[in-house]
Amino acid sequence: MRGRWVHLFAVRVIRMRKKMRKGQSVLEYALLFSAVAAVFVTAQVYLRRAVNANIHTFQEQLDEKPN
Repeated sequence: MRGRWVHLFAVRVIRMRKKMRKGQSVLEYALLFSAVAAVFVTAQVYLRRAVNANIHTFQEQLDEKPN
């Protein structure tokens, strides 16, 4: 009888550890996703600056040309 309780306890502990691992992997994916999102937001800022600089340069070149 006591062996059965030990077995049930062991099964419960194993299930809890699996849930913890699953939760840990979900957390890891969430952190990875947020890091990738931060990279995209940062890249967007620099890309916008580069595009605006190119447009400004192109506009200046058009203004310099004689008619």
